[in-house]
Amino acid sequence: MRYRRPLTFLLIAVMAWIPIWQVGAASALALAQSGQATPTGASGTELVVDGERYLLDRQVPINIGALEELTDEAGNPVYAKPDDDPLGALYVPAGEDGQADRYLPQYLDAPDTECPSETVDAGNIEADDGTVYVPAGPEPDLTADVLTEIGSTGEGQTIYAASADQPFDELFASDGGDADLLRYIRLTEEGPPATLPTPQSFAGQEFDVAGGGDGSAEGLTKVGCIGPFPALAEQGEAPFATISLQAGDQVVQYEATEAVDGGQTEEATEPAPTAAEETQPAIQSTDTGTITIQKRFCEVDESDNENANCTGRIQEAEGTTVTFEVREGTEIEGDTVQAIEVEIGEQGGGSQGESTGEELPLGTY
Repeated sequence: MRYRRPLTFLLIAVMAWIPIWQVGAASALALAQSGQATPTGASGTELVVDGERYLLDRQVPINIGALEELTDEAGNPVYAKPDDDPLGALYVPAGEDGQADRYLPQYLDAPDTECPSETVDAGNIEADDGTVYVPAGPEPDLTADVLTEIGSTGEGQTIYAASADQPFDELFASDGGDADLLRYIRLTEEGPPATLPTPQSFAGQEFDVAGGGDGSAEGLTKVGCIGPFPALAEQGEAPFATISLQAGDQVVQYEATEAVDGGQTEEATEPAPTAAEETQPAIQSTDTGTITIQKRFCEVDESDNENANCTGRIQEAEGTTVTFEVREGTEIEGDTVQAIEVEIGEQGGGSQGESTGEELPLGTY
């Protein structure tokens, strides 16, 4: 049975419990990540696996060897729990042993699926100074021994944070039983939860905050999840001109960084040619496009894992520039129309770089 905790009282007990300088430091595994989520592995803030999109959530301690290996659309290894996972998350190894970046599903193809914050019945935590923390759902990947205890309540609940540093971006509540910790995230003055990045990725687009947390969900429908929270929009499918995030009782509106026209792309209609025009040679299309080159250097993975590709960096390649020649047609002897230079640097577990050339007429190169 779900219940609503008396959480207004909760944070008062937290802040009054003990002077902050008397709190011992957390374990080394207690997340270095505090504030907006930043990828530390080879993937970015958004990844795609089997056509499903996932968003970076936070860094967690986890045994990668106990997980099932998958591959994202870029060919990078990602990992999932082989058993039931309340978050449905994917994991990408981070730079430190035993740490991984956790990604949560966006559920674009199944928007009625509950986001983590929708699976718990809990109210907000509000401090005396007005700071508000909203429930973000269960936290199955953290335990009390990697966190710092900062307070307790008269009901026997213990409150933890990632470290003793204030302001706390996240709080974790435990009733001392075997249940997962309950995660809370601080709302910023601008509106969004403190752990969400700016700009915000969703459905393959980028969004900027369009206002504070005083938006309305009226007339909106749920279209998926942004991290632990529901994503709302006027239309049901991407691309979206605007989206809203429901964090507790607060609704934050975002606008797409690139203009879209109601999710539809308008096609120009050419006028019918006159008789004189019909006798003239056809005019070639002026449509253009760009070519993007991704180059990676890494040690060969000689394991029996058919999903693996490479492992380790080639430090000698970092700081160098690789030049690719773009030629017309399908033959290597074709005329060179463009040279694309790719600068190699350290990225995730390998040495790689990416560069996009100037616009070219559509054709075969």
